[in-house]
Amino acid sequence: MEKSDAYYEPFRDFEFEKPSKDETLKDETLVAFLKRMANLVQKEGTGSRLHWRALKCFLSYLRGLRKEKEGLAFIEHIFPVEMGFIRGRIIRKLRAEEHPIPKSVAASILEGFAHALRFGRSNAQEGAAECLGLSWLCLTASRIRYPIQLQQLYQLEIAAILPGNNLNELPTIVLPYSFGEMRLPISNCLANYLTALAGRPYQKRGEKIFKKHLKKLHDIYGKAISALDFTKKYGKITFSSLLKSPTDGDYRYQPK
Repeated sequence: MEKSDAYYEPFRDFEFEKPSKDETLKDETLVAFLKRMANLVQKEGTGSRLHWRALKCFLSYLRGLRKEKEGLAFIEHIFPVEMGFIRGRIIRKLRAEEHPIPKSVAASILEGFAHALRFGRSNAQEGAAECLGLSWLCLTASRIRYPIQLQQLYQLEIAAILPGNNLNELPTIVLPYSFGEMRLPISNCLANYLTALAGRPYQKRGEKIFKKHLKKLHDIYGKAISALDFTKKYGKITFSSLLKSPTDGDYRYQPK
C-alpha cells in the first residue's frame, strides 16, 4: 500500500459500508461483499475520500492476511492493487515495466545473456545462465495470458518439468498462475536447459531451478539492460516485461 493510502483517524470516523443487515445477505461471503463494494464504486464513484481510503486499507489488510494464491487472486481480480477508473468502471493499471516489449528487444535480451554465458567472465557466467533461464521462462509463461507473478516462476522446482511419453511427444512444464496451474508444451532445448540449471548442487535451494537470490538476478538483469541501452527508447524493462507476449514492430507503449 502506498503511503498516500494510509490514513489515521478516530475509529468511529474510519468506516466504509458494512455487510448488509438484510436477512438475505446476513451470510454474505467476503468475495460477495467485495463484489458489492466494487459495484457501488462503479455506480456511485469512490465516495468520500475517507471512505475510499478506508476501503483501500481494508483491501491491503486482506492481501497481507490471505496467503493462499486463489484468495489473493479473487481480491486482485475485483480490486486490483494498481487501479484506475474509466467511464465508471474499475480498470487494472499496468506498471510501466509490465507493458510488452517488441520481439526484437526480447530476442536481443536472450542473445545478450547467451553471449555472456558463453564468452563472459567465469565469475559472471552463472548469473547470466540464471537470467537467461528466467527470461526464457517468462516468455514461455506469457503464452498463458492469465495473471502470473514473477515470484511464482522463480520458486519453480525441477518436478514441474515433465518428459514426453514417447520420442514424438514434447516435454511439458506445469506453470502456476493466479487461479491455478496450467501445463504447457515446451521445446526439448528449454526443458534440458532448465533441468541443467536445477541440477547444480546448492544446498539452500534444493530442487529449485533458480539458485541465486531473486534480488541478485534483478541486479544482473538491470546491468545487462543498461549495457544494451534500451531504456531511453523503450522505457523501464525488467523480467516482468517478458510476462506479456512481445509485440511486432519497434514501438512500446509508455505511460506518462
